[in-house]
Amino acid sequence: MLCIGETMAMVTSTDAGPVATAETFTISAGGAESNLAQYLAELGVPTAWISALGADPLGDRVLAAISASGVDTRWVARDPGANTAVYVKDPGARVYYYYRRGSAASRLGPMHVSGWPVATARWVHVSGITPALSETCRALVPRSKPPSRRGPRSKPPSRRSPPRRASRS
Repeated sequence: MLCIGETMAMVTSTDAGPVATAETFTISAGGAESNLAQYLAELGVPTAWISALGADPLGDRVLAAISASGVDTRWVARDPGANTAVYVKDPGARVYYYYRRGSAASRLGPMHVSGWPVATARWVHVSGITPALSETCRALVPRSKPPSRRGPRSKPPSRRSPPRRASRS
């Protein structure tokens, strides 16, 4: 199983109040594709997470956390010219603040797919967030499908002759 998409450094207040007055925080990894990859790895399913992270300390943390859960991360690119995306959970206000514009993962595109094991994957998971990150991310999605799954998912009904009526003898 290949899971392709952005994972962010998730900053969460350890207090129940708003971020504006919180004094302590935790930093962990958060993203639909890496979450799925981690759950599947826990179940014993061979899983790889594919993305890009900034070549920064937050990227180091995210990569270490996902790798430690048994997910294959060898295809995660590190981009020294972009940051790892961040989101902040504000439990006091019950909102999330996303800082992902120009993130390393938003720079992924079709040119990266050729280095990924898409051709040998039985399943590929990409959420709806990935194509929404950027035009290049949108363009990589069709190329991320395993070869046996490219093209239409269903076929229109074939044109058949009307059923024959039984003749009366």
